[in-house]
Amino acid sequence: MRLDQPLLLEDVERLRALIPALEAGSGRKAQLWQVLKNSARSAPLQYPWFTAFVALMTREAQDIANARLVIRTYISKLDAMSFSTGLQFHFWCFAFPHAKWSLYFQWLCCIDAFAPAERAEIAEQLTQYHFLNFFYGLRTKPEPECVDNQALSLAFSNPLVGYLFSQGEAPAEMARIMLEDGLRRLPAIIGDMPPSGYSGEGSAYMDCVNGPAIPLAVEL
Repeated sequence: MRLDQPLLLEDVERLRALIPALEAGSGRKAQLWQVLKNSARSAPLQYPWFTAFVALMTREAQDIANARLVIRTYISKLDAMSFSTGLQFHFWCFAFPHAKWSLYFQWLCCIDAFAPAERAEIAEQLTQYHFLNFFYGLRTKPEPECVDNQALSLAFSNPLVGYLFSQGEAPAEMARIMLEDGLRRLPAIIGDMPPSGYSGEGSAYMDCVNGPAIPLAVEL
């Protein structure tokens, strides 16, 4: 895993340089920053998806502690989640979120939020969990016929997790396999999506899966 640059955030220091103006401002961007920061600080377990970004921006000890807490809380649920009916019957719904947790973890490692031994332990857990639960899920989707939110979630999350944990420090073979097979399938799935991104499914799938996954997949 690379520790020099948070993935998908090209210029973190430029973003951090905007914070003083946002703290003093009153526009929409300033209001959004205050919502993100206050939610992460006042209720980190209720707004866990904000905590890593806030910690990355502020580098304040309590913000980092909150972000560590939510990562550790997520990790503690993995074993039980493996046997839930939700994951067993709808594994694609869990693949994209797991990839985002892995991304948040990498961001935090870039600011030394975890000691080396703890970092290695969590990286191994995240990699193995994705490989066991979601890599084989991707391989069950017919190729090239299956082009929908399920296949997109799997084809994006596998190379994302694969890239995170196949680079830099202690590259994992399972991660390399996920990266290579996911990248092999992802371009065709994106290419077969219509320009609108509409895959013939309900609005929730468009808003919560295709909408965020397509631009992130292109960046990846």
